[in-house]
Amino acid sequence: MNQAWSRLGIHFLLAVVAACICIGVAAQDAAWLKQNRWSDPERYEGLHDQLNARREYDVLGFRAYTSVASAELPTDKPLMLSIQYCRPKKIPLVVPGSDTAFIEVQQLSSQVNYLMKASQSRASESDFGWKSFSWPTKDVINRHGINPNYLGVVIHWGQDNEYAEDIQPAVLTGGPTPPPHGPGRIQRYVLTLRVWPSLRSLSYEIRSNGGQSKICYYEDDQSSCAQMKPKEQTSIESGSLVNLNLDMSNMPDGEASVHIDGNYNNSDGKLTANFRFMHESTCR
Repeated sequence: MNQAWSRLGIHFLLAVVAACICIGVAAQDAAWLKQNRWSDPERYEGLHDQLNARREYDVLGFRAYTSVASAELPTDKPLMLSIQYCRPKKIPLVVPGSDTAFIEVQQLSSQVNYLMKASQSRASESDFGWKSFSWPTKDVINRHGINPNYLGVVIHWGQDNEYAEDIQPAVLTGGPTPPPHGPGRIQRYVLTLRVWPSLRSLSYEIRSNGGQSKICYYEDDQSSCAQMKPKEQTSIESGSLVNLNLDMSNMPDGEASVHIDGNYNNSDGKLTANFRFMHESTCR
């Protein structure tokens, strides 16, 4: 009986601590948004130092590319940065009722914690195709010496929630006027996660438009998709950035998904995550 009450007390204490963290983070969020609001364009941008209630992973970026080669941004302090993303005709949502695109940009690495959240309004059902958002670098990025190549972009559909499953890939470029018809034929994506538990293995399964799935085993950030399980154990330390390369060049357009499986180091626990997005190579 004492052990049962002891376990109950521990669970109650953890629940109270979690509630206090959530309340504190929410209050800090409201204060940060108020202090870091900018116009032309409307956005929230600044350095972020709030406590973040950690979970198994953080989604830091979902970038789209037109070729196998990575595209780097200019390092000579571009005056503007631009985000392009495809708003498809149909957006299948886990949480129906809103197809608003919530754009968030944050820093992948460095001691400076940069954050930009774009102010968005809900689009009409007929408003589809390539969309863009551009903002100046002079206010925060250049002032604090932030390298644009160390920025991650995440777009959530329907809800402003960093752990929502519905996401959309983005193209990040330097310059105020991205091409109105899009960057070209999209062939691959990179999903960037920060994993908090140390892992001994990581794999991910890609599927598009109900077609045959493709299973990839993570080896390192340079490997596009290892289809054979590594002979040696992969060691991913706690707090590491992991770039998952999603080669979609031979996969059909349509609703796509990524299912992630990881095995904790020195335990039987597992990391699992699921994401859905629309693979539109030409955004018709």
